[in-house]
Amino acid sequence: VVGDTVVVQAESKGESFAAGFDVATGESRWKVDRPAEMNWCSPTAVRGVGNEPLVLLQSPDRVTAHDPRTGQVVWNFETKTGGISSPTSVGDLIYVPGSSGLTAIRSTVGSSNWENLWTENQLAAGNASPVVHGDRVFVVNRAGAVTCGEAASGKVAWRLRIKGTFWATPLAVADLLYFVNQEGLVQVVKNGKEEGEIL
Repeated sequence: VVGDTVVVQAESKGESFAAGFDVATGESRWKVDRPAEMNWCSPTAVRGVGNEPLVLLQSPDRVTAHDPRTGQVVWNFETKTGGISSPTSVGDLIYVPGSSGLTAIRSTVGSSNWENLWTENQLAAGNASPVVHGDRVFVVNRAGAVTCGEAASGKVAWRLRIKGTFWATPLAVADLLYFVNQEGLVQVVKNGKEEGEIL
């Protein structure tokens, strides 16, 4: 839900589209064609320059920012992405998981473009989406390794191995991170300054 619009992203090998609906009435506002590729990413709300709302749609080769009321493309960021983990936004900063790791971008003046801040291949996300908490960003890869990086620079602070395969995005509360693996095991990790610790 972005403002007063519900945005739905439905992508597969068949008919693929994204659409916006009035949150109060369900009335269709817009519908745009999307690539006919398997994709499990969720739409992501972000604030552009001037605090206007945008919605991000990720596909295998790009992330597009759309006006949530009209569906019109505001800007386009071409990058090789995955089809499961979704972008994460904090304010006007956007963290995009991709085949080259994690990339941080920001909307620029007029919201018609973006600024590439950094890319870090050691912050590669698996199926779970990245989480930003405070001044740090966290990813868990397909092998069950949690990596903590500085949100402003992408510099890796620490890495910790936990048990299992992960599909669910972790939760961050205070200085704790909660990871739920595919078997339902919950592992609680303390975010230390120099290392993570399984509690």
